[in-house]
Amino acid sequence: MATKAPNNSNKLFSLNWSILNIVRNMYPISAEEILLEIEEDEDRQLAKVDLIERLGRMCEHHILTKVTLPNDEVVYMMDRK
Repeated sequence: MATKAPNNSNKLFSLNWSILNIVRNMYPISAEEILLEIEEDEDRQLAKVDLIERLGRMCEHHILTKVTLPNDEVVYMMDRK
């Protein structure tokens, strides 16, 4: 799902694409770090709840894998098929 950027530019924002791009380049990465990267790179405000929901769906569809590290930190990485 693409929505127009808030600054009325013609640039389209795709949350899925942004998440995949960030995870590919920075994995393993936490939801908080993904949120910060989206806010910084895309200059967008995003609710953490919305991001967690989207990450969950991406895990259900075997696009991403959610991993709990020994220090109990939850991180995401690309799913290996």
